[in-house]
Amino acid sequence: MDNDTSLINVLIAPNRFFGALGAGRERIGLPALIVLVSALIAGAGAYLMASSMTIDVPDVDPATMQMIAGAGAALVAVFMTLFAWAIGSLVMHGIVKLLGGTGSFKSTLSTVGYASLLQVFAGLLTLAVFLIYHPDVDAIVTGGVAALGTMAPFMAVTAIISFVVLIWSVVIEAYGLLHAHDLPLGKALIAPAVMAIISMFFGLI
Repeated sequence: MDNDTSLINVLIAPNRFFGALGAGRERIGLPALIVLVSALIAGAGAYLMASSMTIDVPDVDPATMQMIAGAGAALVAVFMTLFAWAIGSLVMHGIVKLLGGTGSFKSTLSTVGYASLLQVFAGLLTLAVFLIYHPDVDAIVTGGVAALGTMAPFMAVTAIISFVVLIWSVVIEAYGLLHAHDLPLGKALIAPAVMAIISMFFGLI
């Protein structure tokens, strides 16, 4: 693999990476794998969270309910991650086309898939925090932020990192769309910025 198209450049030199992809930006195999890994990590996190909650159902063993809840949450998280990739790419593709973009939908899908590499690292960080501190999910659900205790500073750092990941994802996607659709950077920034705002909005409701 050419040094310019090394995956590390997705994170540290996206302009160089996408500029060097050439016809490779039409291939979605590797981007799809990145999204799948991100989805599985999200599923693992959802499983840990849901299976840590106490769920009282008459005549059903609590441990069994925790397992069922965890599995259900994991499946939803995996599906939603894959769904978000497809729908998010579709929305961004529509926006760049309105702005005069010339590339294909596959190139947009590929761009968003590569940008998901950041979500892989953010997901691993979240998993690490959970596995290290084993938070009392029931207490947090009922007591809110005050129940985080000694975890609060680390959760704050995690939240800040997640925000930085969101912003840098916009930058990565913008450079990808710039090369995929032959757009100036200013126009290429619009579509991922819109999706970032939508993501933050849904994260708050």
